[in-house]
This record gives sequence, C-alpha cells and structure tokens, in this order.
Amino acid sequence: MTRTRPLSLRFKRDKSFCSHRERSPPHYTSLDSATGTARHCKITTEDATAIIADNLPQPDFVTAAQHLTNHATEIGRVANVPAFQQGNQILDALNNLTDRITAMSTQVADMKPRLTDHLNGMDNRLGGLQQRVTAGFVRLEGRINEVSPRLDASNHSVLAIMNNTSIIDGSAALHPFHNANTNQPIPSFPANADAFQNLTVPDLDIIFWALSACRSPQQA
Repeated sequence: MTRTRPLSLRFKRDKSFCSHRERSPPHYTSLDSATGTARHCKITTEDATAIIADNLPQPDFVTAAQHLTNHATEIGRVANVPAFQQGNQILDALNNLTDRITAMSTQVADMKPRLTDHLNGMDNRLGGLQQRVTAGFVRLEGRINEVSPRLDASNHSVLAIMNNTSIIDGSAALHPFHNANTNQPIPSFPANADAFQNLTVPDLDIIFWALSACRSPQQA
C-alpha cells in the first residue's frame, strides 16, 4: 500500500472505553495516489511517532545563526566599556611599573660588585689612616713623656733660683737645680754659696748642659 501524508487523524474508541482491555486501536484516513480513493487504516506506534514528529515546529537555522552573529558582535563591543578601558590602562601602568622595577633590580645587581669593591677600598684606606693616627698618637705621647720631665725640672729649677737668691749666709745649703732630661738633682751642683765660688769651668759646663736638656760632650 502506498501512503501519502495523512489527511486526518482520528482516534475512535467503543463504548466500553472504561475497560482498558477493550479499547479500539486508533486509525487514520489516507488517500491512495493510484486510485484516488480514501482508505481507512489502523495506525501503529511507529506511524504515530512519525506523524507527531512531522507536525512539531522545526528550528529555523538561519534565524539561529543570525542571533548568534548578533550576540558575538555585542560581546565584542564589551571592550569599549569605559570601565574595561580603564582596567586595561591600569594593567598597562602596572606592567610598565613592573618593567621599571625589574630594570632597577638589574641595575642594583650590577652595581653591587662595584659598590662592594669601593667599600673594601675605603675600608683599607681607613685602616691605613687609623694606623697612621695611632702611630702619631704614640709619637705624641712619647714627646709628651719627654716634655713632662723637662717642665717639672724647669719648674723645680725656677723655685730653686728663687730660694737661693734669698740666702745670705755662704754656708747655708743651696737648693740644687734639676737635670732637664731626668728631673733629678744635678750631681755637681754646689752645696752652698761658698762652694759655688769654687766651681771650675768644667763644673759649670756640666751644670749648663744639664739645664739645657742637651747631652754634654762628655756624655756623648
């Protein structure tokens, strides 16, 4: 039998519909293209599924494709939103800042060896300066140690002169002068005024050399 598109779909059931066992099967009327007569035929489950599928609305792919294109166009315009543009500017600024920090880090890393060498050189120079200053202090301390006895000897001799000028009696003991180098009494200094008058030239030379803080020719 040749089937065409069904003209109508009718479901007939007898009066005993309430009893589920005596239903009449659905049927439909079709047109035979060869004879032009209508036929009353039973419908099977597969036929019913095909008929229902033919009567369901079909998708319009052209319209769907157009909508997808429109959605893609609008989504592409999201980048034009000012907030997104500002976000891109912030990202660009952060990237530039990161590049500058990286460049600075590289420069600092390159400068570190030179700075270390420079500091080492300064440390060496300061160490040498400290040694020279220390040596200078040592020499200065030695000079002070040399000058201190001379000052003490000079003070003592000045006091001796003042005391000796007040002595009238020739037998009175004189205050001896001190050696400028040792701050010790000069051994050849006369004991009294009478003995002072009996000094010889060599004795006077010894006294003068001791007061001048210089070595006498005999000591040399």
